[in-house]
Amino acid sequence: MLAGLAVLTVAVAGKLAGAYLGARASRMNRWESLGVGAGLNARGVIEIIIATVGVRLGVLNTASYTVVVLVAVITSLMAPPLLRYAVARLEETDAERLRLARIYGPAAGAAMPLTQGEEISRE
Repeated sequence: MLAGLAVLTVAVAGKLAGAYLGARASRMNRWESLGVGAGLNARGVIEIIIATVGVRLGVLNTASYTVVVLVAVITSLMAPPLLRYAVARLEETDAERLRLARIYGPAAGAAMPLTQGEEISRE
């Protein structure tokens, strides 16, 4: 049980921190970086496939396989709330308002005023 918690902690911290730091290095703000980290943290399918191969090859026992599967499930369940938390704190830019107005039409543009000098193009 304790080993499983340690594996979960290392897996979450490693994946989240790696993606967060990579996003920060590419000049994303902290909330965008947290969103990237949360999204990349939920890569459970790959872990389960690798663990299944490990069990078949005899590299992993059933206890190790169970820990890997639980880590995959837990990190996948963590992603949506963490993404919601990060996205709710993102600042809406003029470019985003313009993009939404282009996609959803003038009604969306009216609800989200553009800055001076911007126009909605009808491409």
